[in-house]
Amino acid sequence: MNDYTPLTQKQLERGYFFLTHKAFYRKVALIVSILSLVIFYSTIVWGVVGIVKSSDYQALALSLSNKEDWNTYHNQRQPILLEASNTSVLPLGNKKYNLIAFIENQNNDWSITEFDYTFIINGQAIESEKGFLNPGEKRMLLKLGYKSKEAIKDLEVQLDNIKWRRFDNNVPVINWGISNLKFYPVTRKTVDKKTEEIPAHVNWAAENLSLHHFWDVGFQVVLFSGGKVVGVQEINASNFISLEQRDFKIPWLEDLPRISKTEVFPILNWLDYDNYKDLEIKPGSGSRVIL
Repeated sequence: MNDYTPLTQKQLERGYFFLTHKAFYRKVALIVSILSLVIFYSTIVWGVVGIVKSSDYQALALSLSNKEDWNTYHNQRQPILLEASNTSVLPLGNKKYNLIAFIENQNNDWSITEFDYTFIINGQAIESEKGFLNPGEKRMLLKLGYKSKEAIKDLEVQLDNIKWRRFDNNVPVINWGISNLKFYPVTRKTVDKKTEEIPAHVNWAAENLSLHHFWDVGFQVVLFSGGKVVGVQEINASNFISLEQRDFKIPWLEDLPRISKTEVFPILNWLDYDNYKDLEIKPGSGSRVIL
């Protein structure tokens, strides 16, 4: 079956007209496309300009500008400076003295990995020593049994080379439970007509509330009479295991006034991983903010 149908005269004329005006139609299509794009982008630009000129946008921009006060933001995140306070001198006799100063890291998000402290006696600096402070920690700087040729009338503490490290969530937080803390004054006990003198002493119990074992832990003990420091001592405890509670006792052989308060400060550097008995890999070794 032959489906061929010859073209009519009108169809031939239309085809001839399209072929002869093909370039014109292309130009028309191009012009229409360009005009459509111009109208589209003009609408967008006009809308953006209207938003920028609006009062709401200007208020928002001003608000963001105020929020991006980077100097204020940086200063707010800087650690609170470290200062020593309440220096005291306790004479021991034979020209020996205990030198004392209290120090506190008021930052809960910064550790002090190391700092130098120097006691200045009557305007003269003695040999510097190094210390550390965990976040939020308070304790004492001590120089026990220091021998001075002259009476100590003035005592200051100078802090230098303070190295800050932003607290790392991978660093173990070591908490201690201090309980049954009590000062016992001098007492006398008679047995078989013999009277024995029991020296003043301080008893307390310390509990390692962490899941870590430690080779060595220090403790500072301070006695107050009113608001005045009248006695200080330090001891060390070895092999303090996790969740262990240990009883301690420190005698005081020197004469003491009436004691109104006693405090104990555990001394353990959270960042000293060599002191952990159970850690093979140092946690928190990644880069942190260090000042």
